Amino acid sequence: MNVVLSQKQIGQRISELRKIKGMSQESLAKSVKISRPSLAQIELGNRSVDILELQKLSLILKFSLDDFMSKDFSASHEVEGKEVKNAKKEEERISVPTLQVNKFK
Repeated sequence: MNVVLSQKQIGQRISELRKIKGMSQESLAKSVKISRPSLAQIELGNRSVDILELQKLSLILKFSLDDFMSKDFSASHEVEGKEVKNAKKEEERISVPTLQVNKFK
């Protein structure tokens, strides 16, 4: 039941999510309010990430901390799940009638 992730595994997961979202290290680091070299060290597994940084990353990269810390985590699955939810929202769109400009001439 206990899942212990190494710094390297956490860094790889962050890197994978960042790349899937199309973000640069610079832009993600700026959003999290850490330096780019610090983010690079986290992604390489050379620096630990504190809980506040991890929380900011989850909000920016839109992943669940519970899923992220599980042994069955898949970054591509995490992104696909979000895209499916967005697709459903588009299907629920309400049709707006067009204006009848000729009526006012």
